[in-house]
Amino acid sequence: MRRETCSQIISDFEKSQYYPKNDSHGGTPKSSAENHVLSFLKFAGNKTCIRDVAAKFSIGESTFHRQCARVMDYLNDIAPTIIKFPDSKEKKAAIAQQFEQIAGFPGILGCIHSTYIPIRAPANKNKFIYLNHQQQISITLQGISDPNGAFLDVFTGPPSKIHDARVYKLSFVYKRLPDLCSGDLHLVGGEAFPLSNHLLTPYRKQNGQSVINYNNSLHLSRQPVEKAIRLLKQRFRQLSRLDFHQVDTTAKFMISCCVLHNLCTSADDTLIDDGDLQTEPFESETANHINAHLHSEFSEPIEQSPEELQSQQMGELKRNRISTDLWTKLNL
Repeated sequence: MRRETCSQIISDFEKSQYYPKNDSHGGTPKSSAENHVLSFLKFAGNKTCIRDVAAKFSIGESTFHRQCARVMDYLNDIAPTIIKFPDSKEKKAAIAQQFEQIAGFPGILGCIHSTYIPIRAPANKNKFIYLNHQQQISITLQGISDPNGAFLDVFTGPPSKIHDARVYKLSFVYKRLPDLCSGDLHLVGGEAFPLSNHLLTPYRKQNGQSVINYNNSLHLSRQPVEKAIRLLKQRFRQLSRLDFHQVDTTAKFMISCCVLHNLCTSADDTLIDDGDLQTEPFESETANHINAHLHSEFSEPIEQSPEELQSQQMGELKRNRISTDLWTKLNL
């Protein structure tokens, strides 16, 4: 993170209600806003323990816990103003146009992807419901990004035992999509997500060149969110394995990292070279989520309401139409 970006975060945090203003209690002077933010960034950006961070900033471990909680509360409080969908038709049309320039896929408002975040076994929880298909304790982070890699929506908290399709239906954006995707707009996602009128997914059987062309175009259009999640993990190394005891604290930390990611993106703060970003093997191909039926819950049919069945049928029609249009443009 650049100095200018960090300085702006420190200034905004100091003005917020989460930075303690009362320093008349006597004893050791209160920590500065700079100490709060820099110690949190040091912890989030490196796979280090709390003891080392506290020692480096000359504070006690309990003090760092309080400072970390204040910064996370602040970042989660501003999250709705930092991580959000465009609020006007003009902005939505501009995003769709940028997406279409990537691979010619029309009407994309955002691309959606899910990833695992390894965690320690949560306190007072059954750890087996947090085991993913690799027998790794983790929770799911679902992100939707714009073509520049900024998050438009993030959702986290469900155990990774739950299939991505169920996580998507649990997320807040699921019920908002009909309003967000007005007109002919939609999200694009991998095979793990359910096809609908507002979320287009690849064909599972690639029969014919038009289908292959559609799948390739959709795959290229999804790359911004995959890159955003890789960059998120690269920038915030704590996400390689979180050691919080409570799921709520884990989720707040992850949202905080997503807010910081967007702040860096909006400031054009890209200090990490794209060539350094590595993709985890289980994320590289969406087929790993669906074709092998790796999630235990997906072996059972997911019940659909009549409205969901109708939306799926409309999604199939839209997908066929876009596939035909893309193939026609390619052969002109």
